[in-house]
Amino acid sequence: MQDIGHTLDWDDVFTQDGQEFIILEPGIYNFTVKEFKRGRFPGSPKIPVCNKAELILEINSDKGPVSVKSDLIMFSSMEWKISSFLRSVGLKKHGETVKVKWDELVGKAGRCSITNRKYVDKNGKEQTANDVDRFLDPENVQTTINAVQTKNDDDLLG
Repeated sequence: MQDIGHTLDWDDVFTQDGQEFIILEPGIYNFTVKEFKRGRFPGSPKIPVCNKAELILEINSDKGPVSVKSDLIMFSSMEWKISSFLRSVGLKKHGETVKVKWDELVGKAGRCSITNRKYVDKNGKEQTANDVDRFLDPENVQTTINAVQTKNDDDLLG
C-alpha cells in the first residue's frame, strides 16, 4: 500500500527540507503511471464541463525521479489523446475499440515526449513546468527519437 503520509503533532520534530522541482530537458522519456484519479474538467470556451482522468506520471531522470501531471479530458474532441495514451501503455492498438479499466492504470509504463511550458504563478513570477507534448506508440518510439535527433543536429549546424 502506498504511504500517503500522516498527521503531524505540534511537538513533532521536522526534518524534511522539501523537494526541488526538476525541469526536464525537452525530449523523449519513459514513464510509469504513479497515480490515477477521476476528476472534473471545469469547462472552457471549446470544451464543456466533463470528466477527466488525472494522471501523475513518474519519469526517472539523471537528477532523480520527476512527477509530471497529465490530464485526459473525457470529451470526444480529445479522444485522440486518450487513445494515444492507451497505445503508449499497451492497452490499445490502432483501429481497436477498447473499454478502459481505469483503476488498473497505476503501474503501467510507456513513453512520451516532454516539453517545457512557461506560465506566471499567483505571485506574478514566471515559472516553467514539464508538460506531456504527446504519448508515443511503442513501435514509433525509435522513429520519433531519430526525428528529434535530426532536428537537434540541424539546429546545431545552423
